[in-house]
Formats: sequence, C-alpha cells, structure tokens
Amino acid sequence: MYRAVRELLINVSRHAVTDSATIESERRDGRIVIRVCDSGVGFDTARVFRRNRAAGLGLISLQERLALLGGSAEVHSEPGEGTHCMLTAPLEGTESLPAERRQ
Repeated sequence: MYRAVRELLINVSRHAVTDSATIESERRDGRIVIRVCDSGVGFDTARVFRRNRAAGLGLISLQERLALLGGSAEVHSEPGEGTHCMLTAPLEGTESLPAERRQ
C-alpha cells in the first residue's frame, strides 16, 4: 500500500498541475481503504487505459499489484475535475476477529 500511495503522489506531482493532494485512510470490514485525491487538471481515464496503454502503465501496474493481494485500485478522473483514487487491500489476521471488532 505504501508503494501504491507513493506512485499516486508521484503522479500528482508530475501531471496534476496542483500543489496539494489529500490522503485519507480507514479500516473497513477487515480491509484498509486509502483515498488519494487532488483537484488538479484531471484526465480522461478511458483514453489513458484504452488507447495509450504506455501512458497509463503506472496505474495499470498499480491495479495489477493490488489485485494480487486481493485488493483493488479504482481511478476516477475527468479533465478539469481532478483525480480521485481508492485503494483497498485485506488486512492480515482480521478474518478471525468477531464482526463487531472488524472496523
């Protein structure tokens, strides 16, 4: 997760044309959920993921690495609207906790 957040922050510094990003994290149902958002220039995700695979290789690699862990990476962006990413991954050892202790 550290490397995934780092990759997203590098993308913000290189491409978003903004000087800030927010990072929020929470524990939910035995998973860690981290959101990285910026209010930068945004981009057309369909174009990056479909037509220009080389340009989106960092994001695609991030999605693939998290999938191997049983997690996911969702990227939402629109030109002029900034970018919002949500990363999820299971927390080890939480499966055996009672439901009321899994948060």
